[in-house]
Amino acid sequence: THKDKLGIDGEARLKEINKELTKIQQKYDRVLICKSEDEVIFAVNAMAPVGEERQQYTEELQACIQKAAEETGYEIDVPLKWLAFHLDLDKKGGIVRKSECYKTGEILGMGRSDVDKALKYFDKVGLLLHYPDDVPDLIFTKMDS
Repeated sequence: THKDKLGIDGEARLKEINKELTKIQQKYDRVLICKSEDEVIFAVNAMAPVGEERQQYTEELQACIQKAAEETGYEIDVPLKWLAFHLDLDKKGGIVRKSECYKTGEILGMGRSDVDKALKYFDKVGLLLHYPDDVPDLIFTKMDS
């Protein structure tokens, strides 16, 4: 955001926008938001010459991204069946019906709830896309096609 263009009510408006963005962010698991204290938006003077002020912005943003990356890292034990499940889905093509997922899971000894959990996990880590509320029967396995 252009700090140099905030205007008279800029700081108050910026706080209001940050508050709204924080509310919105809480609804979405995948959105990574870097915060500096209570700010989602980093107000920077886009016209600042290379020097101390610009260096300060850079350091604050780098620190925020680093902190967010450290906080979002986690470990999970993934069942071997899930990995085989994902590899099989990957072979099937770009779009797979959920019924096919259940068949694959059944072959691997996974129940429907295990398949649903695996789909949710692989969606969260970005290996496939699944929109159970919008397109419940389709799983998108190839993001590059």
